[in-house]
Amino acid sequence: MIINSYRPFSIIITLFAFIVLWGCATPLKTASDVQSGCRLKEDPYEKTTWISSPYQFVFDNPSYLIRVLVKDNDVAFYQLYIDEIFSEWAFIDSAHDIQGRSFDVVEIKREVTQSASVREIVGVELSRNYLDEAAVSGINMKLKGRYGSAIAQVPAFYVKGFLQCVDDYLR
Repeated sequence: MIINSYRPFSIIITLFAFIVLWGCATPLKTASDVQSGCRLKEDPYEKTTWISSPYQFVFDNPSYLIRVLVKDNDVAFYQLYIDEIFSEWAFIDSAHDIQGRSFDVVEIKREVTQSASVREIVGVELSRNYLDEAAVSGINMKLKGRYGSAIAQVPAFYVKGFLQCVDDYLR
């Protein structure tokens, strides 16, 4: 029997790199932090602009960002972009907030990671009215699929900072 002696070493190096990179990330603490970290991606040919909040890595919950597609200077849609790692495919296809409201879910990407986990990225369609409410109370949402679920929590200051960024762009 041959034992792969490199596997434990590669796991240790990966964990070390993860801890170092996690420690280097600047935590977002205020709406101003979020607003200043927003990114714009413009396409002059299609006359569209994606505005995205900073990607928020969360260790024990889904990671997220909020984004909006602006087309011809009008908002096409808002979306909560959720990125989660599972031990097996969850096939996320529904979302409900803590008040029981349901939201449309769009599959963005599914892939097997290098560590043999599975990564599912989905978009949850949100309205501006909902985001205005969430800028005060935050977002607490359950994402559910045939074989798994996850809880996504987005603080109110994060939503508020994103909306300030969008409003500045649309002025």
